[in-house]
Amino acid sequence: MRKSFKRFFISTVLSGIMISSAFAFSSCSKKTETKYYDLDSDIIKVGIISDTQLTADYDKYAQNLEKALNYLKNRETDVLIFGGDYSDLGTQKAADRFKSVYDGVYGDDKPISVAVMGNHDYWLANFFDCWEIPTKSKMRKRLEGIFGDKYTNVKVINGYTFFAFSPDDGSMEGKYDIELARSVLDEAVKRDPEKPIFVITHQNPSDTIRGSEAWGNTQLNELFKEYPNVVSISGHSHYSMLDETNVMQTDYTAIGTQSLSYTDFDLGYEPVGVTANIESNPMLLYMTVEGNNVKMERIFVNDGSEYNPSQRYTFSFPYDKNTAQYTQARKDSAGNPYFDNFSGGIKEYNDQKCISVTAAKHTDLVTEYRMRFISDNGAVDFQRNGTTTDTLKYYSDFFQGYNAPEIRFAIPSDLPGGSYTVELWAMESFGNESEKVTFNISI
Repeated sequence: MRKSFKRFFISTVLSGIMISSAFAFSSCSKKTETKYYDLDSDIIKVGIISDTQLTADYDKYAQNLEKALNYLKNRETDVLIFGGDYSDLGTQKAADRFKSVYDGVYGDDKPISVAVMGNHDYWLANFFDCWEIPTKSKMRKRLEGIFGDKYTNVKVINGYTFFAFSPDDGSMEGKYDIELARSVLDEAVKRDPEKPIFVITHQNPSDTIRGSEAWGNTQLNELFKEYPNVVSISGHSHYSMLDETNVMQTDYTAIGTQSLSYTDFDLGYEPVGVTANIESNPMLLYMTVEGNNVKMERIFVNDGSEYNPSQRYTFSFPYDKNTAQYTQARKDSAGNPYFDNFSGGIKEYNDQKCISVTAAKHTDLVTEYRMRFISDNGAVDFQRNGTTTDTLKYYSDFFQGYNAPEIRFAIPSDLPGGSYTVELWAMESFGNESEKVTFNISI
């Protein structure tokens, strides 16, 4: 693999953050390790993976990691970004499994790594199952043993800042040292106020990409708003990068990584369609950085193909939100899904009765459906998440990389037996809706 450096040196920089004790007895400075690299090319090739959720076993998730790393090696990737959760539980055996796969693909000629802790990496099973206590220091050292850097660090590559900004605990929302990050970002701006600044966290900054409302961190969002050239790259939600809202530009640019394990979804939805498999389509991102331009490819790990290569994400810097391409305003031009030669009814699939319908169509992907069940007494009410609703929400099969011509949904377990007119409509990434269609069922 081509990865030679004209120059390499390590400089440990002081963040300048002073922490006073409650009694003002003393103060100290936190440190962030910074490494500088000059590549022998003006183009930086970056692979982005996340959320491998490994155990000790060489299982499907470990195989997905191996496929992803082989793909990146074959494309002579300069930088590997890892967005956290290398493990399901942060055991030494899980760390060893990741390292064995990583070493097996790259040997001693590894790319520059920019890796962060995930919430799972701070966790262990209860003491009597694993005979370990999950101290923060111990759990961080396991990640550091895989990648060879402190759990929070800075890499300056060809003058571009890559900031591995790990959470300081294993909570779902993540606790982050915001003042430390502010000092790193200030230094990056001083180096070059026009270049993008790549900040890797596990948790999403809130109110940005899909899933960040439930899984995001408000402090990250408030911090990044002050630095428009930030490119936030985050894992955690496992939300599919095939949803166009998993890239969003607000006051800065936010990108979700999906995962190499399973795809996850927002809360409040019915079970995924009965023919869909949330482990079937691991994905990675492949990013190139040249000048003040960034390009992003969405790659299917199973076969190495790219999703929608004619519509790669492209970003220009310095960032101007007034001319940004990937804002919520995309909804206005995204168009509406539609049904063509629709039919619907009850069918058997794997000895299970299910609702089967002709799938809606769209120029991109249909991501969701809504369904109401109407009897002579009106729409059926359901209890969901502590509230009453007559509209059930479903995801489509889009996260597998396509919309099949037919989609099947499990019949709600709490739908009473009887005859119903089913009202159905479809949605795309930004929430644009199709017209409603109806069909009749009896259960």
